[in-house]
Amino acid sequence: TQIDMELSFVDVDDVIDVNERLLAHLFKEILGVEVQLPIQRMTWQECMDRFGSDKPDLRFGMELTDVSEVVRDCGFGVFTGALAAGGSVRGINAKGQGAMPRKKIDKLTEFVRDYGAKGLAYMAIAADGTVKSSFAKFMKPEETEALTAAMG
Repeated sequence: TQIDMELSFVDVDDVIDVNERLLAHLFKEILGVEVQLPIQRMTWQECMDRFGSDKPDLRFGMELTDVSEVVRDCGFGVFTGALAAGGSVRGINAKGQGAMPRKKIDKLTEFVRDYGAKGLAYMAIAADGTVKSSFAKFMKPEETEALTAAMG
């Protein structure tokens, strides 16, 4: 289906506004779903920085957190090497998964290797505050605490 619109003296925001209102109307009339306007907009860069994808699924709240500055001078070579090469260090807070079994972590590690990663750096914080990590032994306790705080 194609919609042909003829508009005069408009800018990009005008075109987006007309289309958002049209979509909201169609969703309400056809599906009975209310769409809140304006529809959230993100730049490509914001999507990549926050979600690592240009088509993020916002339902889950699994945003990337840039912890580059927190780990810049830590003793973990994987992090410092990535930063020295001009990259960044980012993490995902998988809230409520602090007690994830090692077997599941190993499966996730295999999964990321299929996509070219050399491994998976993880840090889990149990309900009692115990830290389980693949890299904590390379970091000072205060660095681990700062990373924990940065990840929320």
